[in-house]
Amino acid sequence: MNFEKYIDEITKLIESNINRVNSRHFLENEVYHLSSENFFELSLEEYEELSEIVNEISNGNNLSAKFPKNYIFDQLVREVIIKSYNLDSRHEEIKLNLKSRFNEFEEILNDGFKEWTYFIPVSGITVDDTIDFGSMIIYPFETFKNEILDCLNNNNISEDSIDYKIIMDYMQNLKPFCFVKLTTSGTKESSKDKALSKVNELLSIFSLYKPPHINGFGIMGDVLPLSSEIIAFFINQDDLNTTRKRTIRVRPFNLSESLEHMRKFHLAYLINLINKEELEYIEENLLNAIQWYYESVKREVNFDKDVVESTQYSKEYNAHYTYFKLGIKIINLVSSLESLLVFNDGVKMDTRKERFNLIMNFRKDSIYDYSDELDDLYYIRNDIAHSNRLCDLLKMNIIKNTNLLNIFIMNFIEIKLSFDNDSKSLNSKEDLNNFYNGKNRLKGQFDYMKTLNKNDN
Repeated sequence: MNFEKYIDEITKLIESNINRVNSRHFLENEVYHLSSENFFELSLEEYEELSEIVNEISNGNNLSAKFPKNYIFDQLVREVIIKSYNLDSRHEEIKLNLKSRFNEFEEILNDGFKEWTYFIPVSGITVDDTIDFGSMIIYPFETFKNEILDCLNNNNISEDSIDYKIIMDYMQNLKPFCFVKLTTSGTKESSKDKALSKVNELLSIFSLYKPPHINGFGIMGDVLPLSSEIIAFFINQDDLNTTRKRTIRVRPFNLSESLEHMRKFHLAYLINLINKEELEYIEENLLNAIQWYYESVKREVNFDKDVVESTQYSKEYNAHYTYFKLGIKIINLVSSLESLLVFNDGVKMDTRKERFNLIMNFRKDSIYDYSDELDDLYYIRNDIAHSNRLCDLLKMNIIKNTNLLNIFIMNFIEIKLSFDNDSKSLNSKEDLNNFYNGKNRLKGQFDYMKTLNKNDN
C-alpha cells in the first residue's frame, strides 16, 4: 500500500488540531470529535478532505470489498493519526510517525477482521428445542441462557460480579424470544450487518409457511410485540383518562410444530439457497421475491372498518393512519411479484397476466383465469403509488392477495425444481424469458395454457 502522497495532507490536519488545543480555540461546529490519547476534531471541510483520502485508500488498494469505509476512516484516525503526534510534536516528526504507522496500516485493518458469533433475538416465533439449519441454529430461551452462563463461567465472571448481575437482569426481559445463533466474519460492524441480513433471510423463508391467523414475526425491535397496545391520554370535562387499543393478540408461530409440513414443501431447498456463496439469476430473484413477501406479511394491520368508513368523504378518511400501513403491505406484495414476473422494461399488462396464469395454474386439476385478480392488485398499487387515492384499500382483501402471492412463489419453486430434476436449465435471465415465451418448457407440463388462451379468445 502506498500512503506517501497522503502524509502532507494529514500532517496539516494534525497541526491544525495542535494549534487549536494549544490556543484553546476549538471548533464551534465540529462534525467529527475524538478524545483518546489525543484530542482530535474536524470541521466539515476537514472531514470531507479526510473522507476523500479514505475513499482513495479504499478504492485504490482494493480494500472496499473487505472493509467498510467507516471502519477504514475510524482505524485511520484511531490507529494512525492519533498515535502519530502529541501536543509538542514538530512537522517532520509528525510526518515520520505517520509513515511508520502507515507501514502497519494493512495489518491494523486485518486485526479487526475476525469471526464473530451472534445470538439474534427473534419475536413471534417459539421453538420447543434447538433446531439446526446448518449455518444457523435456533435456540429456545433456556438453551440460549445456558450457553451465555457457560460463556460467563469460561471467562471467569463470578456470580457476585456487577457484570454478571447486569447481564442476568437484562436476560429476564428476553424470555419471550427465541435466538438465532450464527457466526460471520468481518469487522465488528460489518459482521453484525451480515448476521442480521442472514437471519432476516431465514425468517423470510419461514414466512412462506405462516398461516394468516398467526402473528408477524421478526428480529427483536423490527415487529410489534405480541400484546402491543396503543395508549392515548385524553382530557374530557377536566378529567384525565386513558384509552387502550390492542393492536395484536394472536398466537406466535411454533416452528417446532410446523417443521414437518415445511420440509414437505421445499424448506431444505430454500435453506440451501441462503447458504450458497454464488447464486444464479433465478435464485437471486426468487430470494428477492421471498424477502419482499416477508416485508409485507410481517407488518400487522388491525383496524375497525366501520369506524374508518364513517369518516368517508372527509379529510380524515384519506388521512387515516391504517391506509398507509395497508398501502405498504400492497406495495411490498407487488414488489415480490415483479421480482419473478417483470425482469425487463416495457412488459405489457396482458403479458404479465399470461405469465401470472402460467405460474398460478401449474399442476392444478382445474384451470382458472387470474387476470381480474391481477388487474385489481395493480389498480390498487397504482392508486397508492401514483395518485395517492387510498380509499379503495378498504375494499382490498389483503389476506386473499397475500395468499395469491404465496401460491405464486411456491409454484415458481415447484417449476424451478421440476426443471432441475429434468436436467433442463432455468437459471439465467434468458432461460426465464424463454420459459415465459414458450421456448423453454417441460414437455406436457404447461399444455393447460392452450386451454386458457382459447378461453380468452
